[in-house]
Amino acid sequence: MQYSLYFVVALGMLFSLPNIKSCVRFVGAYLLLYIITMTRFVYLFLTDEDVSSNPDMPRAITVTLVYFFLWVWIYVRMKVEIAHKQVTDG
Repeated sequence: MQYSLYFVVALGMLFSLPNIKSCVRFVGAYLLLYIITMTRFVYLFLTDEDVSSNPDMPRAITVTLVYFFLWVWIYVRMKVEIAHKQVTDG
């Protein structure tokens, strides 16, 4: 179910690229899905002994956090672009 939601949101981003206002909504939805997934991942890392003993987990968490900050940066840049267009057009 989760991957189908990612797929629908990614398609929404792809098809709404010409309209930045609707695209930013899809990016926000993607970011929300990512926050939920990341929270579940970190919770599993902290509570499950088998997962936390895996030597690849620190690298996986680092990659997850970098990817999260990348999507936050994209979202903020799009919101700034919308605000800039509103100020210059309005």
